[in-house]
Amino acid sequence: MKNYVLKYNSPAEYSENGWQNEVLPIGNGMLGMCVFGKVGEEHLQFNEKTLWTGGPSKSRKDYMGGNVENSFEYLEKIRDALCRGDKKAVLKFKDKLVGIKDGYGAYQNFGEIVLRFPHSDFSDYERQLDITNSVCTVKYKSGGVLFTRECFASHNPSIIAEKITADKNGALNTEISFLPAHDTDNIKVQDNSLILYGKLSDNDLAYYARLCVTTDGETVKGDGKLGIKDASYLVFALSAGTNYKNEYPNYRGELPEGKVNSAIEEFLKKGYDEVKKDAIAEYKSLFDRFSFEITNFTSAEYTDKLLSSYRENPDSKDGRYLEELLCQYGRYLLISSSAENDELPANLQGVWNNSNSPAWSCDYHLNVNLQMCYWHAYVTGLFGTAKPMIRYMESLREPGRVTARCYHNIVSDEKNPENGWVCHTQNTPFGWTCPGWDFYWGWSPAASSWMMQNCFDYYAFTEDTDYLRSDIYPMMKENAVFWLQNLVYNKEQDRYVSSPSFSPEHGPISIGNTYEQTLIWQLFTDTEKAAKVLGDDDFAAELEKVRVKLNPITKGRWGQIKEWYEEDEWYKSLRFRKLKYKLHSCQNRHRHASHLLGLYPGNAITDKTPELIEACKVSLLDRGFGQKSGANGSGWGKANKVNLWARAKDGERAYSMLRELINKNIAPNLWDFHPPYQMDGNCGYTSGVCEMLCYSSDDVIELLPALPKEWKNGSVKGICARGGYSLDFTWENGEVKSLSVHSSCGKKTARVKTGGEIKTVETVG
Repeated sequence: MKNYVLKYNSPAEYSENGWQNEVLPIGNGMLGMCVFGKVGEEHLQFNEKTLWTGGPSKSRKDYMGGNVENSFEYLEKIRDALCRGDKKAVLKFKDKLVGIKDGYGAYQNFGEIVLRFPHSDFSDYERQLDITNSVCTVKYKSGGVLFTRECFASHNPSIIAEKITADKNGALNTEISFLPAHDTDNIKVQDNSLILYGKLSDNDLAYYARLCVTTDGETVKGDGKLGIKDASYLVFALSAGTNYKNEYPNYRGELPEGKVNSAIEEFLKKGYDEVKKDAIAEYKSLFDRFSFEITNFTSAEYTDKLLSSYRENPDSKDGRYLEELLCQYGRYLLISSSAENDELPANLQGVWNNSNSPAWSCDYHLNVNLQMCYWHAYVTGLFGTAKPMIRYMESLREPGRVTARCYHNIVSDEKNPENGWVCHTQNTPFGWTCPGWDFYWGWSPAASSWMMQNCFDYYAFTEDTDYLRSDIYPMMKENAVFWLQNLVYNKEQDRYVSSPSFSPEHGPISIGNTYEQTLIWQLFTDTEKAAKVLGDDDFAAELEKVRVKLNPITKGRWGQIKEWYEEDEWYKSLRFRKLKYKLHSCQNRHRHASHLLGLYPGNAITDKTPELIEACKVSLLDRGFGQKSGANGSGWGKANKVNLWARAKDGERAYSMLRELINKNIAPNLWDFHPPYQMDGNCGYTSGVCEMLCYSSDDVIELLPALPKEWKNGSVKGICARGGYSLDFTWENGEVKSLSVHSSCGKKTARVKTGGEIKTVETVG
């Protein structure tokens, strides 16, 4: 595998703009750090994934995740109003199907490490992030001395460490301190450590960080700071934590001092070099599982210049290398922000956040964003990174039963303790499962069902029956139980429908829109499969009876996939202008493509329904393509369209949208911006590349289903497929030339489609 490196010849600007566009991120899943690389005064902004405001607290003794009791009374009223076509009543009652904002909270900045150096003049500067080894370095010369800073993140022990060296004995002098992020911060010096601790004023969540320094120079203790004099090197290790525990309803565990100090002591015992060696080996055991190459060229260009050159001439060798680099960068970000044993999954920004009031609270959005962050986990062999996401969804079952009771009158009790759970658009680590405080973006009971597809895909790609039985199937089944009780039979449409339904994130409010019907269909389809694997045949049969009456996807009069079942002449105008509909604004070229989930990531639309694939193309063109999608379109929205066009087997349009994403929504540090920065676009880019190279279903694996002409030659290793397979293959002039198929579950053969022909291929290894 090539060595993939982001590199720059100048520091990041110490500003909001610099953090969004220029910093270099490292992380071990729970801890994250952003490196500016400044010379005279360096700032290392850091995070720990459980530091959140919101949730239960002394000031919110009656906290119940934003739920409002007896809201189901208005659910019945709005359903009745929709059936009668009473738009005024719908508008009146929709505002009763919302949650309470108080206690929602936000992901927090933990603080910054500040290092001050007497270096005003410098030369030969270079800052780089080696994502093949997960090591970040800064080098420069000052006063004739070469200074090198190297940092990495480790899981075991859970620390971020940095080593600073000078190539002249006694030339290293610096001062180290914490820059507080909260008014409750306390800082003390203890031995050779700086300690930052306190409790968040909002919820009394206890936090604790320790930075321990070792050096061959003199250590001078000051007021909240450490001075290092006449050294040739110094090493520091940072660990941090809180007393958060993802356990309903209190969400509190042991105080963090013990685990933080244990991590520091283990680091000191092992030493920098050994911990670094182990950390790199563990990282590479994940990163090296997958490779994607469309050129044998490795660019020596600085990354910001590489990006600007791509926008002028994407068809160069540098351009091909950048496309590879971005594919691997999405994997780097997920590995660094979602480790197998983490307390929480990656959030909107992975694990990196410099604000105490970040956009969208830097939360868990379930109407595409969290799903997209994990789309590439299975297909590129990062199965362990998905387990925090699966555990997080399991943790929402208990508070989700409260939401089911409050808004749907579906009650779990001692006689029937698992009678249905649900959650909506946005969530926090404190069991926030209610609708948001605005119906138009907050109401989305099918969001939980969409996440069940992410969870079931773990089994689809691994065929790990034990894990399916113990961790995945119970929550899928209970979510399906919720829908069996919540669906309404509509005589006029002759189908079971969700009501009210809303298509993220534009309307109207309707009955049984394509978004929700498709997700419920997918949930029932996947749960049926799981039930049959596990011998729960009676429940599988119960689901099938309802599933066949969902009728989730229909074509419209101008050949599109209908987003709303009752679309009429009024929607035709949406193709040309924005129409203010009485129940909400319906927006042409909207960034969401919620009605196309049956194409991707679902499987309601496949080769077996070619007429629906063509209808998806019509809808995608209507949503906006290429330059028509708008220079200000969201990064994740464009990444989503890459995946959709790939699944529609239109490689040229998938690639054109991929270029649009790079040209308009990738920052110099390669972070995707919505704006602001969100990790989903990076991860969606990676999954889009994989969808262009390989499609897998229950019974066939198709190679190069959406290969653009620009990638006529290439190779991929370790791309994974449903059924427990991984594949290595090469292609020339768009044709597969070599292929090896491996099975993780003892299968001897696989059905593989290449060049329009399906062949049975023997597995190896």
